[in-house]
Amino acid sequence: MKSAITLTLFLIPIILLKAQLPCTKPQAVGFLDANHIKAAVLTGGDLFNNGSDLGGEFRYLPDPAQVSTLLNASLWIAGVDGGGNLRVSASTYRYHYTDFFPGPLSPEDGLPYPDGCSNWDRIFKVTAASIEAFKTSGATLTYEQKIAQFPEIMGWPARQNPYFFDVYGFNLPNASQQMAPFFDANLDGAYDPQQGDLPAVILRYKEPFIPSQIVWCVMNDMDNYDQQSNDTAPLRVEVQLTAWAFDCPEKPELSDAVFTAHKVIYRGSDILEPCQIGLFTDFDLGCYADDYTGSAPEINTWYAYNQSATDGMGNGFCMGEPNAAFINTPPVQTVTMLNYPLEHFLSFGSFSAPDA
Repeated sequence: MKSAITLTLFLIPIILLKAQLPCTKPQAVGFLDANHIKAAVLTGGDLFNNGSDLGGEFRYLPDPAQVSTLLNASLWIAGVDGGGNLRVSASTYRYHYTDFFPGPLSPEDGLPYPDGCSNWDRIFKVTAASIEAFKTSGATLTYEQKIAQFPEIMGWPARQNPYFFDVYGFNLPNASQQMAPFFDANLDGAYDPQQGDLPAVILRYKEPFIPSQIVWCVMNDMDNYDQQSNDTAPLRVEVQLTAWAFDCPEKPELSDAVFTAHKVIYRGSDILEPCQIGLFTDFDLGCYADDYTGSAPEINTWYAYNQSATDGMGNGFCMGEPNAAFINTPPVQTVTMLNYPLEHFLSFGSFSAPDA
């Protein structure tokens, strides 16, 4: 029996809002591939789509078929403003819509920065191996050599990084704005890798830590104001996404997991009450047509499993498509909220037959 694949997701809201500039469709796709999982990270509010609008990219690499187990996991945020109006920002599939576009919002007016969408349509990625190499050899290198050999560290998009422009050719947001998380060696609040600061994951009430791999990106729901696809006004939020993975053979539950944290920053003036944050999750355990879903509220988890020990037709075919199903026993795919309770779970299905 194949080991279960576990995806663990954090949603970390922060209170802090006002918008509009034209913005093209988000394009950037990056990958976490530090352990047994290869997972796509995108800049449009969705996860695990491979960028083609058609396929999932959450793959269990030890399996020879390497078919995806998750097609999509998309951020949904909704709130009611003081006038009683529902405001929604959400993403589903790329060929339908997304209300999130790359780039931060200004703390002063809640607007996107000029050229913010094109500048920030990128995934920033760093590995523990490169961080260790930088710590070992950094002191012996010139500034130019550090920029050339370790651009991901010298250009980490953290607050007040003085070298960011030299790596990417555009400026960070203003000095007061928190961006990518980092270990602050001298506790001065500003990122400077030449002073011992390093990319890291930071969670509330936890010490900073460096996993095997980190990716980070930033998005907002204001750049597509004129194109809001759900007929409501945007919430005026900035979302900073951190995703990471551990290569930890002695603990397979970590080697089979991806972790994400959504830092949601509200840059508006209206009180939104109530306000809900959730994930639209489309499991595809290889062949999508024979999946069942369920939830375990006591452990803040929802999951998908195959209706039988055989996926699709058992020969790699799903709905007539080759190489779209597990040949061996399919795994279970779970999603767990680690720092917030699972308050609601709703499922629906297409009720398709596996293969005719």
